[in-house]
Amino acid sequence: QTQASFTSNCLGVPYNSSFTFAWTSSRTIPAFPQATIAVTKDLQLPANTLNVDTSYVFTLTATLISNPSIVTSASVQVIVVSTPPLATIAGGNTQFPVTQTVALDASKSVDQDRISNSSSFVYSWSCTQRSTSTPCDFTFPTTVSTIIFPANTLTSGTYDFSVQVTVRNMTSTASAFLTMIVTNQPVAYLQPLTASPVSPTVRLVIYGAGIPAVGDASPLLYNWTISDGINLSDPAVAVTGRN
Repeated sequence: QTQASFTSNCLGVPYNSSFTFAWTSSRTIPAFPQATIAVTKDLQLPANTLNVDTSYVFTLTATLISNPSIVTSASVQVIVVSTPPLATIAGGNTQFPVTQTVALDASKSVDQDRISNSSSFVYSWSCTQRSTSTPCDFTFPTTVSTIIFPANTLTSGTYDFSVQVTVRNMTSTASAFLTMIVTNQPVAYLQPLTASPVSPTVRLVIYGAGIPAVGDASPLLYNWTISDGINLSDPAVAVTGRN
């Protein structure tokens, strides 16, 4: 939003005189093809109206209604800069048994300027074994947003992953870990929240899942607990299902 504050200090012109206003731009704006883009004191442009990496000069002209020969103007330069992409990884920051197929998904990474779709993104994955601080013994293609590890591909231990997302020569990085375990006990895990922090006015669903112990075909039972702040006896709060 570009805003002008206008006062008159001309001799013989009352302080509270009425003016008409007209905004113009040094560059054509497709959303406002006409010469005058606004006739109000304040100029408000919706998001994604201006082109990135572009400079605009906006000029406000004020004309005294009672005497149109009295005209004044002011200009402001607006430089629109590119915003780096926002890299994200889903599916990590939890533990899995080594017998489970796991995936890390960076496809929800976004171009915050909304001028490129994900097909133009370049992904660069890396991995380090936490116990030894050495690179993992596998490589990743640079064109995939999701990496999948079939069962028994990752041995027990913790792996630290990062993905570098590049678009329009700008880069952003996200990180996540995977802890792989060998266990004869069932394993419970939670999917990452789709938004964080969450709004108190929006229904919250936390997706959980469980993996049975090796060789155990019995169904899993789920029970949720919480530290404080919610009455778990409220029938509107589900605490026995997987979600």
